[in-house]
Amino acid sequence: MRCKGNPVSEGLGIGEVYSYRTMEFTVSSSPISREQVGQNLAEYYRIKEKAAAELKAIIDQLQREQPDKALIFMAHQEILDDEAIDEKIRHEITENLSNPTWAIYTVYEEFGQLLKNMKKQVFRERAQDILDVRNRLLRVANGIIAPNLNSLDKPVVIAAHDLLPSDTATLDRSKVVAIITETGGETSHSAIIARSYGIPALLGIPGLMNKVKDGDRVVVDALDGELIIDPTEEELAEYAAKRERYLKWATDTEAYLGKKAVTKDGVSLEVGLNIGTVEESRVKQAAYADFIGLFRTEFLYLSSPELPTEEEQYETYKQVLETFQRPVVLRTLDIGGDKNVPCLALPKEDNPFLGVRGLRLCFDRPEIFQTQLRAALRASAHGDLSLMLPMVTNLDDIYQAKELINTVRQEMEEAGIPMAPKIKVGIMVEVPSVALIADLVAKEVDFVSIGTNDLCQYTLAVDRQNQRMADYYQSYHPALFRLIGYATKHFLAAGKPVSVCGELGGDPLAVPVLIGLGVRRFSMNPSSIAKVKRVITHLTIDHAQELADQVQTLATAGQVKRFLERELKDYIC
Repeated sequence: MRCKGNPVSEGLGIGEVYSYRTMEFTVSSSPISREQVGQNLAEYYRIKEKAAAELKAIIDQLQREQPDKALIFMAHQEILDDEAIDEKIRHEITENLSNPTWAIYTVYEEFGQLLKNMKKQVFRERAQDILDVRNRLLRVANGIIAPNLNSLDKPVVIAAHDLLPSDTATLDRSKVVAIITETGGETSHSAIIARSYGIPALLGIPGLMNKVKDGDRVVVDALDGELIIDPTEEELAEYAAKRERYLKWATDTEAYLGKKAVTKDGVSLEVGLNIGTVEESRVKQAAYADFIGLFRTEFLYLSSPELPTEEEQYETYKQVLETFQRPVVLRTLDIGGDKNVPCLALPKEDNPFLGVRGLRLCFDRPEIFQTQLRAALRASAHGDLSLMLPMVTNLDDIYQAKELINTVRQEMEEAGIPMAPKIKVGIMVEVPSVALIADLVAKEVDFVSIGTNDLCQYTLAVDRQNQRMADYYQSYHPALFRLIGYATKHFLAAGKPVSVCGELGGDPLAVPVLIGLGVRRFSMNPSSIAKVKRVITHLTIDHAQELADQVQTLATAGQVKRFLERELKDYIC
């Protein structure tokens, strides 16, 4: 049997299945009496203190052995200490007369749903953290010892509905051949842990736990996104050879991490990093990048029930500049009506992808935008900072945004607040309307960055979060490359730098085409840097242009992908 999945950590694993099932708790809603409020509050705090002690022990251990993993549990500690959550639980006990376990369950469920309802997968997957903390509290309340994956007696393929951070805290990586799950995506903790350990991982396999059982022999192909259950001897031999080829390729590719991104004929390109927070692992990875091409600021708004203040934002932006010591492109607030953001109380929209999101929200709530602009302009005194505007659809958007920026700058100058004498302002090219008037837009901006994820979505009229539409979301569609080529040509003709910060910007199969279209700056997730540098160093500009010309003559995304795989087979896995 063959099943499709999302390959989130490259590699190929062959082994026996170990089914890992997390504990499920039955929580009773039986009410308490008014006289029992005091003792039930005390019981809640006893549960909370014991959970906090467990988290501290995990954090202390990981800080000694794997400091970057400790950040996950430090975030859990923050959730456990969150005043809004604590206040709601106390209210449930004191006013609604709920017992502690029911109060914990309902309140954490509410906060988890807030995150699950958000548009971007990265934020929906943060609901895992809420669930993990909730399960820890419920487990402590029931006196159950925490399960773990540190006592595996042989190498196995771990199969699970999902893996929470606490499941993987003490994972014995030497005994894990691969990870397969029913849920999870590129930014889930399962994916993050798997990539950091170099474990092949295939996530999002529908009905997985009903398809496999303990002891089943499987092949996890996290290169082409396939799970093969009960493979034949011929298939085992085929995939064993494929695995050996991949391991050799991966070892060779790692050597390119510290190299400069220079083509075979001597043209220097720039490789940047996409970040959302300042983490130790990101700081290390930045050593191999030329700039921070995308600093996502929305995390500040999604991690708190209150709007981040100007001072909080300023300190964060300043920290990014001082920590990375590289040019930073700060994308202004990019959230919208499809997310239930606690600090904004946005109304529900029938078509959120076409609604009040990105820059539109900033115009709708100018006081929020102006606060962010003040913080960013103040931070610009501490490094090379540029502003990038998301969800721009026409020139009026640019005019209005620049007017707000100039107003804030003038007010700050009059108040004598230090900032950079000039700050570059660019836009995200995510909507076809802007790409098609690139010659006019180029006169109004300092630079552009092409967000290929949304540009693909809007060009092909596909909701990229809808699993049922996955086959229609075709990132190699020739129309997308034609559109990128058209926009790039006009921006470059006006002397405006063009970068790509969407998924295609870190895709070694697509980067040669983008180079052929004129792009010279790419910003990507850290796991893509070595792979992209490898393909760049084996490429000439003439070859890239030939690839780009040919791709634009092909009819389908499938034809494009097969053509590129054939042409670039010596440089990609």
